[in-house]
Order: sequence, then structure tokens, then C-alpha cells
Amino acid sequence: DVISALADHAKFVPYNNSLLTTLLSESLGGNSKTIMVTAVSPADDNFDETLSTLRYAERVKKIKQLAKKNKGDSKATVERELRAQIDKLKNQLDIRGSGNKDHVDQLENYLDNTRKELRRVKMEHKEKVNVMRETYLKMKQHLASMGLSSVDEAKKSSMAPKLINISGDPSLSGAMVFFVTSEEISIGALGSSAKPMIGLQTDGDIL
Repeated sequence: DVISALADHAKFVPYNNSLLTTLLSESLGGNSKTIMVTAVSPADDNFDETLSTLRYAERVKKIKQLAKKNKGDSKATVERELRAQIDKLKNQLDIRGSGNKDHVDQLENYLDNTRKELRRVKMEHKEKVNVMRETYLKMKQHLASMGLSSVDEAKKSSMAPKLINISGDPSLSGAMVFFVTSEEISIGALGSSAKPMIGLQTDGDIL
């Protein structure tokens, strides 16, 4: 257990036991200051959960971190660290290749993301700008194929017809706005024979 190892100041901390602790390794025991907030309840029926949470928080309080100001690693240093991480993940895959499938999938996913990050770091600024422009152009073309355009592109008035997203999280509702640019737009089930311009797929009992 990562928290127990950090609280006991163990020499080895098993961050790679799960994808979550691997991604949070710097926050949990690296060069950072981390604040953990626990939620407890005074209700009797939540006693077990509250007690478990407080015990967990007590262990977290024992973790001591000493954050130091970053000096700004050079590009070569970042590349070297990413290559070392890739080699480490490859070795873990070789060792656990026939083990738990979910854990192997997590390692492969993390390895793929690390390789992508290495490619991104190695890119020059001009290349990054070109990639961003290509991605933006593809997005515009995809929206145009559905008879839509983005807010930045259209700059329409508030009275213009538009599609707005609705999310279960109120803070995310209305985050995406697409103006209707075609006189006719067909909307239907994704993958249907009618081939609608905008395809929808079900999420549980919500379409």
C-alpha cells in the first residue's frame, strides 16, 4: 500500500501497483505540497465509513514532504528521464506479461502515454504549432460536415440557432456551443442506415 509505505518512511514505495498511484507519484511523495481533504458524516448509518476515512487520514498525516523550488530542467534532462521511464515500464511488462490482464493493460497504456509525451517534448516549437493547426483544421472540417461551426469561427449573435451541451454536472452544461450553419441538419441514431449528419448514441436510458 502506497500510503502505508510513505507513512512508515519505507525505502521502497510500490507506486506502480496501480495506474492511479503511478500518475500521482509526484503528488503523493515527490517534490510537491499536497493537501488532502476528507469528508466525514455525523450520521449513525455512516459510522463505519467515517471511522475508516479518519483512520486513513491519520496515516496520511504521517507523510512528510519537503518541496524544493524547481530549477527548470533542460530539454535533454526531460528526454533522458522519459526514456528511463519507458525502459522501466518495458522491463515491468516483460516481467508481468503473463500476469493480471488489467494490470498489464494499465502498464501498456501508461507506456504508450509516456512515449507520446517523449515525442511531444522532442518536437520543436514550429512543429507543435503545425500539429495544433492541423488538429484545429480537422475539427473545423468535421463540424462543417455536420452543418455546424464553433463559437470562435461563427461569432454569431445570441439569436442565431445553435446546439448547446447538457451535462449531469451543472458546471459543464453550456461549455460547448456549436452554431448551425446549414439550412437542413439530420439528427439520428449513430450508425443507422439513414446516415444522419449528427449521430447520437445512448448512454443508459438517455439518448
